[in-house]
Amino acid sequence: MAEFDQVEILDRVQAFSGAEFERFVAALWELQGWTTEITETSGDDGRDIIAERNLPFKTMVKIEAKGWSDDNLVGSPLIRQSALLPGDDADQAVVVTSSSFTEPAQESARRHNVKLVDSTQLVVTIQKLSAEQLLTDIYAVDAWKEIQSGRYIDWTDERIKQGQSVDVIPGIGTRRREQLAGVDIHTVGDLLVANPESVAERTGFTEERVRRWSNLAAFYRGGEPVSVLGGIDSRGVEQLATTDIYTVDELRAACPCEVADQTTLDELTLKRWVGDAVSRGSDRVTLLPKIGEERAKELARAGIFTVDDLAATDLEYLEGQCNIGRSFLQELIRNAQTTS
Repeated sequence: MAEFDQVEILDRVQAFSGAEFERFVAALWELQGWTTEITETSGDDGRDIIAERNLPFKTMVKIEAKGWSDDNLVGSPLIRQSALLPGDDADQAVVVTSSSFTEPAQESARRHNVKLVDSTQLVVTIQKLSAEQLLTDIYAVDAWKEIQSGRYIDWTDERIKQGQSVDVIPGIGTRRREQLAGVDIHTVGDLLVANPESVAERTGFTEERVRRWSNLAAFYRGGEPVSVLGGIDSRGVEQLATTDIYTVDELRAACPCEVADQTTLDELTLKRWVGDAVSRGSDRVTLLPKIGEERAKELARAGIFTVDDLAATDLEYLEGQCNIGRSFLQELIRNAQTTS
Protein backbone atom coordinates (compact mmCIF):
# COMPACT_ATOMS: atom_id res chain seq x y z
CA MET A 1 0.00 0.00 0.00
CA ALA A 2 1.30 3.47 -0.85
CA GLU A 3 2.60 5.58 2.04
CA PHE A 4 2.57 9.37 1.96
CA ASP A 5 3.54 12.06 4.43
CA GLN A 6 0.96 14.64 5.50
CA VAL A 7 2.05 17.22 2.92
CA GLU A 8 1.77 14.74 0.05
CA ILE A 9 -1.60 13.49 1.29
CA LEU A 10 -3.00 17.02 1.22
CA ASP A 11 -1.46 17.73 -2.20
CA ARG A 12 -3.17 14.66 -3.63
CA VAL A 13 -6.51 15.44 -2.01
CA GLN A 14 -6.44 19.01 -3.34
CA ALA A 15 -5.74 17.65 -6.84
CA PHE A 16 -9.13 15.90 -6.90
CA SER A 17 -11.94 17.35 -9.00
CA GLY A 18 -15.07 18.37 -7.11
CA ALA A 19 -16.82 15.08 -7.91
CA GLU A 20 -13.76 13.04 -6.94
CA PHE A 21 -13.48 14.87 -3.63
CA GLU A 22 -17.13 14.09 -2.85
CA ARG A 23 -16.51 10.43 -3.67
CA PHE A 24 -13.40 10.46 -1.49
CA VAL A 25 -15.20 11.98 1.51
CA ALA A 26 -18.02 9.44 1.11
CA ALA A 27 -15.38 6.68 1.19
CA LEU A 28 -13.96 7.96 4.47
CA TRP A 29 -17.43 7.82 6.04
CA GLU A 30 -18.00 4.32 4.66
CA LEU A 31 -14.75 3.16 6.20
CA GLN A 32 -16.18 4.22 9.56
CA GLY A 33 -19.29 2.10 9.17
CA TRP A 34 -21.67 4.49 7.42
CA THR A 35 -23.74 3.91 4.29
CA THR A 36 -23.46 6.89 1.97
CA GLU A 37 -25.26 8.36 -1.02
CA ILE A 38 -23.73 11.05 -3.23
CA THR A 39 -26.55 13.38 -4.26
CA GLU A 40 -27.29 14.89 -7.69
CA THR A 41 -24.88 17.63 -8.74
CA SER A 42 -27.65 20.21 -8.96
CA GLY A 43 -30.67 20.69 -6.73
CA ASP A 44 -29.16 18.98 -3.68
CA ASP A 45 -29.87 21.86 -1.24
CA GLY A 46 -26.19 22.30 -0.51
CA ARG A 47 -25.70 18.72 0.69
CA ASP A 48 -23.31 16.62 -1.42
CA ILE A 49 -23.45 13.41 0.64
CA ILE A 50 -26.03 11.72 2.84
CA ALA A 51 -24.49 9.30 5.37
CA GLU A 52 -26.54 6.91 7.48
CA ARG A 53 -25.98 4.12 9.98
CA ASN A 54 -28.34 2.05 12.11
CA LEU A 55 -26.12 1.03 15.03
CA PRO A 56 -26.26 1.68 17.91
CA PHE A 57 -29.28 3.71 16.69
CA LYS A 58 -30.37 5.18 13.37
CA THR A 59 -28.46 8.37 12.54
CA MET A 60 -28.36 10.52 9.39
CA VAL A 61 -25.69 13.10 8.58
CA LYS A 62 -25.74 15.53 5.66
CA ILE A 63 -22.30 16.46 4.41
CA GLU A 64 -21.15 19.35 2.25
CA ALA A 65 -17.77 18.53 0.65
CA LYS A 66 -15.53 21.31 -0.66
CA GLY A 67 -12.27 20.22 -2.26
CA TRP A 68 -10.56 23.60 -2.28
CA SER A 69 -6.95 24.83 -2.24
CA ASP A 70 -5.29 26.43 0.77
CA ASP A 71 -5.91 29.97 -0.46
CA ASN A 72 -9.66 29.43 -0.93
CA LEU A 73 -11.14 29.46 2.57
CA VAL A 74 -14.69 28.37 3.34
CA GLY A 75 -16.76 31.34 4.52
CA SER A 76 -19.85 31.75 6.67
CA PRO A 77 -22.43 31.86 3.79
CA LEU A 78 -21.71 28.24 2.92
CA ILE A 79 -22.02 27.26 6.61
CA ARG A 80 -25.44 28.88 6.84
CA GLN A 81 -26.49 27.16 3.62
CA SER A 82 -25.39 23.78 5.01
CA ALA A 83 -27.14 24.14 8.39
CA LEU A 84 -30.11 21.90 9.08
CA LEU A 85 -33.54 23.47 8.71
CA PRO A 86 -36.56 22.98 11.00
CA GLY A 87 -38.14 19.65 10.15
CA ASP A 88 -35.00 18.36 8.42
CA ASP A 89 -34.76 14.58 8.58
CA ALA A 90 -31.02 14.62 9.32
CA ASP A 91 -29.46 14.58 12.78
CA GLN A 92 -26.29 16.52 11.98
CA ALA A 93 -24.81 18.79 9.32
CA VAL A 94 -21.11 18.57 8.47
CA VAL A 95 -18.86 20.59 6.16
CA VAL A 96 -15.62 18.94 5.02
CA THR A 97 -12.93 20.85 3.16
CA SER A 98 -9.38 20.31 1.98
CA SER A 99 -8.82 23.97 2.86
CA SER A 100 -9.66 25.86 6.07
CA PHE A 101 -12.52 27.90 7.52
CA THR A 102 -12.60 31.65 8.11
CA GLU A 103 -13.20 32.84 11.68
CA PRO A 104 -16.74 34.03 10.80
CA ALA A 105 -17.39 30.57 9.33
CA GLN A 106 -16.27 28.91 12.56
CA GLU A 107 -18.49 31.21 14.58
CA SER A 108 -21.42 30.53 12.26
CA ALA A 109 -20.84 26.78 12.64
CA ARG A 110 -21.03 27.07 16.43
CA ARG A 111 -24.22 29.11 16.16
CA HIS A 112 -25.91 26.75 13.68
CA ASN A 113 -24.51 23.51 15.14
CA VAL A 114 -22.58 22.54 12.00
CA LYS A 115 -19.57 20.27 12.49
CA LEU A 116 -16.43 21.29 10.61
CA VAL A 117 -13.59 19.15 9.21
CA ASP A 118 -10.66 21.15 7.84
CA SER A 119 -7.58 20.00 5.92
CA THR A 120 -5.60 19.13 9.07
CA GLN A 121 -8.38 16.97 10.51
CA LEU A 122 -8.95 15.42 7.08
CA VAL A 123 -5.31 14.34 6.72
CA VAL A 124 -5.27 12.87 10.24
CA THR A 125 -8.47 10.95 9.47
CA ILE A 126 -6.97 9.53 6.26
CA GLN A 127 -3.94 8.32 8.19
CA LYS A 128 -5.95 6.83 11.05
CA LEU A 129 -8.13 4.91 8.59
CA SER A 130 -5.11 3.83 6.51
CA ALA A 131 -6.97 5.18 3.50
CA GLU A 132 -3.94 6.40 1.55
CA GLN A 133 -4.64 3.90 -1.25
CA LEU A 134 -7.70 5.93 -2.21
CA LEU A 135 -5.41 8.82 -3.09
CA THR A 136 -4.11 6.91 -6.12
CA ASP A 137 -7.19 4.82 -6.91
CA ILE A 138 -10.24 7.02 -6.35
CA TYR A 139 -12.65 4.52 -7.92
CA ALA A 140 -11.76 1.96 -5.25
CA VAL A 141 -14.18 3.86 -3.03
CA ASP A 142 -17.01 1.75 -4.41
CA ALA A 143 -15.45 -1.51 -3.26
CA TRP A 144 -16.43 -0.98 0.35
CA LYS A 145 -15.96 -4.57 1.52
CA GLU A 146 -12.60 -4.77 -0.18
CA ILE A 147 -11.53 -1.52 1.45
CA GLN A 148 -12.72 -2.51 4.92
CA SER A 149 -10.85 -5.80 4.75
CA GLY A 150 -7.70 -4.07 3.56
CA ARG A 151 -7.81 -5.66 0.09
CA TYR A 152 -7.86 -2.75 -2.34
CA ILE A 153 -8.80 -3.35 -5.95
CA ASP A 154 -7.84 -1.63 -9.17
CA TRP A 155 -11.10 0.20 -9.91
CA THR A 156 -10.26 1.89 -13.21
CA ASP A 157 -12.43 3.55 -15.83
CA GLU A 158 -12.17 0.34 -17.88
CA ARG A 159 -13.76 -1.66 -15.08
CA ILE A 160 -16.54 0.88 -14.83
CA LYS A 161 -17.23 0.30 -18.52
CA GLN A 162 -17.41 -3.46 -18.08
CA GLY A 163 -20.51 -4.11 -16.02
CA GLN A 164 -19.79 -2.33 -12.76
CA SER A 165 -22.43 -1.33 -10.23
CA VAL A 166 -24.84 1.47 -11.14
CA ASP A 167 -23.82 3.42 -8.04
CA VAL A 168 -20.71 4.64 -9.84
CA ILE A 169 -23.17 7.04 -11.49
CA PRO A 170 -23.40 10.35 -9.57
CA GLY A 171 -26.78 10.59 -7.87
CA ILE A 172 -27.22 6.81 -7.45
CA GLY A 173 -26.33 5.88 -3.91
CA THR A 174 -27.11 2.80 -1.87
CA ARG A 175 -30.85 3.35 -1.56
CA ARG A 176 -31.38 4.13 -5.25
CA ARG A 177 -29.14 1.23 -6.24
CA GLU A 178 -31.40 -1.07 -4.22
CA GLN A 179 -34.49 0.37 -5.90
CA LEU A 180 -32.98 -0.18 -9.33
CA ALA A 181 -31.98 -3.71 -8.35
CA GLY A 182 -35.68 -4.32 -7.70
CA VAL A 183 -36.28 -3.93 -11.44
CA ASP A 184 -33.19 -5.99 -12.40
CA ILE A 185 -30.87 -3.05 -13.06
CA HIS A 186 -27.56 -3.75 -11.36
CA THR A 187 -24.81 -2.53 -13.69
CA VAL A 188 -23.96 0.39 -15.96
CA GLY A 189 -24.75 -1.88 -18.90
CA ASP A 190 -28.18 -2.77 -17.47
CA LEU A 191 -28.94 0.93 -17.14
CA LEU A 192 -27.90 1.63 -20.71
CA VAL A 193 -30.32 -0.89 -22.19
CA ALA A 194 -33.22 -0.14 -19.85
CA ASN A 195 -36.27 1.76 -21.08
CA PRO A 196 -36.37 4.98 -18.99
CA GLU A 197 -40.15 5.24 -19.17
CA SER A 198 -40.60 1.67 -17.93
CA VAL A 199 -38.03 2.11 -15.16
CA ALA A 200 -39.75 5.30 -14.02
CA GLU A 201 -43.12 3.57 -13.84
CA ARG A 202 -41.76 0.65 -11.83
CA THR A 203 -39.52 2.56 -9.39
CA GLY A 204 -41.21 5.91 -8.82
CA PHE A 205 -38.19 7.81 -10.16
CA THR A 206 -39.00 10.49 -12.71
CA GLU A 207 -38.34 9.57 -16.32
CA GLU A 208 -36.10 12.63 -16.67
CA ARG A 209 -33.94 11.45 -13.76
CA VAL A 210 -33.58 7.94 -15.25
CA ARG A 211 -32.63 9.42 -18.65
CA ARG A 212 -29.93 11.55 -16.98
CA TRP A 213 -28.52 8.45 -15.32
CA SER A 214 -28.61 6.58 -18.61
CA ASN A 215 -26.77 9.42 -20.33
CA LEU A 216 -24.11 9.39 -17.63
CA ALA A 217 -23.81 5.61 -17.95
CA ALA A 218 -22.99 6.12 -21.62
CA PHE A 219 -20.50 8.84 -20.69
CA TYR A 220 -18.69 6.48 -18.32
CA ARG A 221 -18.59 3.83 -21.01
CA GLY A 222 -16.91 6.32 -23.30
CA GLY A 223 -19.58 7.37 -25.77
CA GLU A 224 -23.22 8.14 -26.41
CA PRO A 225 -25.93 5.46 -26.25
CA VAL A 226 -26.96 3.72 -29.47
CA SER A 227 -30.53 4.82 -28.73
CA VAL A 228 -29.66 8.32 -30.01
CA LEU A 229 -29.66 6.90 -33.53
CA GLY A 230 -32.97 6.94 -35.34
CA GLY A 231 -34.62 3.58 -35.94
CA ILE A 232 -33.06 1.72 -33.00
CA ASP A 233 -35.90 0.82 -30.65
CA SER A 234 -35.69 -0.83 -27.22
CA ARG A 235 -35.54 -4.30 -28.77
CA GLY A 236 -32.63 -3.23 -30.96
CA VAL A 237 -30.83 -1.75 -27.94
CA GLU A 238 -31.27 -5.02 -26.04
CA GLN A 239 -30.09 -7.14 -28.97
CA LEU A 240 -26.98 -5.01 -29.49
CA ALA A 241 -26.21 -5.22 -25.78
CA THR A 242 -25.98 -9.02 -26.01
CA THR A 243 -22.93 -8.48 -28.24
CA ASP A 244 -21.48 -5.85 -25.86
CA ILE A 245 -22.48 -2.92 -28.09
CA TYR A 246 -23.88 -0.07 -26.02
CA THR A 247 -22.51 3.12 -27.58
CA VAL A 248 -22.38 4.74 -31.01
CA ASP A 249 -18.59 4.31 -31.11
CA GLU A 250 -18.93 0.58 -30.42
CA LEU A 251 -21.57 0.25 -33.13
CA ARG A 252 -19.42 2.22 -35.58
CA ALA A 253 -16.63 -0.36 -35.15
CA ALA A 254 -18.93 -3.40 -35.39
CA CYS A 255 -19.11 -5.88 -38.25
CA PRO A 256 -22.79 -6.19 -39.30
CA CYS A 257 -22.46 -9.81 -40.41
CA GLU A 258 -20.90 -10.89 -37.11
CA VAL A 259 -23.55 -9.08 -35.05
CA ALA A 260 -26.29 -10.62 -37.21
CA ASP A 261 -24.87 -14.09 -36.50
CA GLN A 262 -25.04 -13.46 -32.75
CA THR A 263 -28.49 -11.83 -32.62
CA THR A 264 -31.91 -12.00 -34.27
CA LEU A 265 -31.22 -8.72 -36.07
CA ASP A 266 -30.93 -8.87 -39.87
CA GLU A 267 -27.69 -7.85 -41.54
CA LEU A 268 -29.30 -5.20 -43.78
CA THR A 269 -30.70 -3.36 -40.75
CA LEU A 270 -27.36 -3.59 -38.99
CA LYS A 271 -25.55 -2.16 -42.02
CA ARG A 272 -27.91 0.80 -41.95
CA TRP A 273 -27.34 1.34 -38.23
CA VAL A 274 -23.57 1.11 -38.60
CA GLY A 275 -23.78 3.62 -41.46
CA ASP A 276 -25.78 5.97 -39.27
CA ALA A 277 -23.18 5.57 -36.51
CA VAL A 278 -20.37 6.37 -38.96
CA SER A 279 -22.13 9.46 -40.29
CA ARG A 280 -23.07 10.81 -36.87
CA GLY A 281 -20.87 13.66 -35.79
CA SER A 282 -17.95 12.16 -33.89
CA ASP A 283 -16.44 15.40 -32.62
CA ARG A 284 -16.85 15.14 -28.86
CA VAL A 285 -17.65 18.25 -26.85
CA THR A 286 -14.37 17.67 -24.98
CA LEU A 287 -12.61 19.01 -28.09
CA LEU A 288 -13.99 22.48 -27.35
CA PRO A 289 -11.78 24.85 -25.32
CA LYS A 290 -12.06 24.88 -21.51
CA ILE A 291 -14.66 22.12 -21.19
CA GLY A 292 -12.80 19.53 -19.15
CA GLU A 293 -14.15 16.19 -17.92
CA GLU A 294 -16.48 17.52 -15.22
CA ARG A 295 -18.28 19.93 -17.59
CA ALA A 296 -18.44 17.21 -20.25
CA LYS A 297 -20.10 15.00 -17.65
CA GLU A 298 -22.64 17.73 -16.89
CA LEU A 299 -23.44 18.04 -20.61
CA ALA A 300 -23.74 14.25 -20.89
CA ARG A 301 -26.32 14.37 -18.10
CA ALA A 302 -28.44 16.48 -20.46
CA GLY A 303 -27.81 14.14 -23.41
CA ILE A 304 -25.17 16.34 -25.06
CA PHE A 305 -22.19 14.31 -26.30
CA THR A 306 -21.02 15.89 -29.56
CA VAL A 307 -20.29 19.36 -30.87
CA ASP A 308 -23.31 19.03 -33.17
CA ASP A 309 -25.54 18.15 -30.20
CA LEU A 310 -24.37 21.26 -28.38
CA ALA A 311 -24.73 23.55 -31.40
CA ALA A 312 -28.39 22.55 -31.81
CA THR A 313 -29.30 22.86 -28.11
CA ASP A 314 -31.47 25.56 -26.60
CA LEU A 315 -29.68 27.60 -23.92
CA GLU A 316 -32.69 27.67 -21.58
CA TYR A 317 -33.05 23.89 -21.68
CA LEU A 318 -29.34 23.34 -21.08
CA GLU A 319 -29.23 25.80 -18.20
CA GLY A 320 -32.00 23.86 -16.47
CA GLN A 321 -30.24 20.53 -16.96
CA CYS A 322 -26.61 21.38 -16.17
CA ASN A 323 -24.75 22.76 -13.21
CA ILE A 324 -22.80 25.14 -15.46
CA GLY A 325 -23.04 28.93 -15.40
CA ARG A 326 -25.20 30.64 -18.03
CA SER A 327 -22.43 32.81 -19.47
CA PHE A 328 -20.11 29.82 -19.91
CA LEU A 329 -22.92 27.82 -21.55
CA GLN A 330 -23.49 30.68 -23.98
CA GLU A 331 -19.79 30.64 -24.85
CA LEU A 332 -19.84 26.85 -25.32
CA ILE A 333 -22.85 26.99 -27.63
CA ARG A 334 -21.27 29.80 -29.70
CA ASN A 335 -18.03 27.79 -30.02
CA ALA A 336 -20.00 24.69 -31.01
CA GLN A 337 -22.00 26.56 -33.64
CA THR A 338 -18.81 27.99 -35.08
CA THR A 339 -17.13 24.57 -35.12
CA SER A 340 -19.98 22.41 -36.42
